[in-house]
Amino acid sequence: MTTSTDHTYVPADANSYTSPDTGAVLKTIANPHPHFQSWQEHVLTLPELCPASHNPGAGSTLAIRYQATQRFLEVFSLSAYIQAFIGHKTVRDVEMLTQVIARDCAAVLHIAVEVEGCFELPALGQRVTTRVQA
Repeated sequence: MTTSTDHTYVPADANSYTSPDTGAVLKTIANPHPHFQSWQEHVLTLPELCPASHNPGAGSTLAIRYQATQRFLEVFSLSAYIQAFIGHKTVRDVEMLTQVIARDCAAVLHIAVEVEGCFELPALGQRVTTRVQA
């Protein structure tokens, strides 16, 4: 799998997706009962992603929500995917992070997703919530 500089989405295989921003791979697993109405929510505790600003701060979370059809996000690759943003040179603000994650999850699942980031910014005395639908 190769990525292009124009951020063209090229699947690594039928059940995975390589992020054009980090090169990290998101994988899916089969939904054993796709005829059931199933809603999935992944809530992740975020690590400090920026070594300079130390943002996001402790207690920051990211929720990924979708109504599952044929596939679910695979949790081990999701964890590694998030780790790939630590110290990233392009995806530097929490708003862009939320948008990129929403885009990538929608691309691998082939369905609409909602991503909500609740970011603690202690140096600024702020909490920022960003919600993206993709």
